[in-house]
Amino acid sequence: MFDHSVLATGPAALNRNASYNPSNIKSAKPLKVEAKFETAAACSGPVTSNPTSFWMDQQDHTGNARGYAPFLRERQELIEQGDFYTYKTYRNVQSYGAKGDGTGDQTAAIQNALNDDSRGGNRYQGPLAAQPAHVFIPSGTYQLSSKLDLRKGTIIMGDPNNPPVLKAAPGFSGDVLVDGYDAASAAETSFMTQLRNVIIE
Repeated sequence: MFDHSVLATGPAALNRNASYNPSNIKSAKPLKVEAKFETAAACSGPVTSNPTSFWMDQQDHTGNARGYAPFLRERQELIEQGDFYTYKTYRNVQSYGAKGDGTGDQTAAIQNALNDDSRGGNRYQGPLAAQPAHVFIPSGTYQLSSKLDLRKGTIIMGDPNNPPVLKAAPGFSGDVLVDGYDAASAAETSFMTQLRNVIIE
């Protein structure tokens, strides 16, 4: 009959109720694992760099790997129009005519970048969270004659290497330069807005 009080583990039988230090087991054979692995070159530590441009704006935002708005698929008319694949999630305000030279009034150009629904229309009163926008503002000074209105699902991001300045122009009308409340939405649905790497004067 099998004796359950011992466990056979090779040349020596070990008691299952006892504890052992593997190095003291005569039948144990030390393993040399270093020969099983290739020796990799040591990694260097972090390297300080001074980029001259922001990596996000250098990406191709027109190819298949660009950001897109997946929830537009829920609207059949947009599927038929193909807008699920052509909607511009990322937009640069200078592509809409904004100039960061500290002159003129850049309010309309930047607001157009915020509002663009990629179909010649307006994100104002658009579908809840279905039309996100990542609006990039390059370095420079942008004068505003009136406030900018954010839409829900909007991120305004400046160049972190040299943050842009949003500046009230002479004769500015309003109490704030950027209004984060989307007046087209109810109070409980005006959300997902963000302002990053931007100086407000």
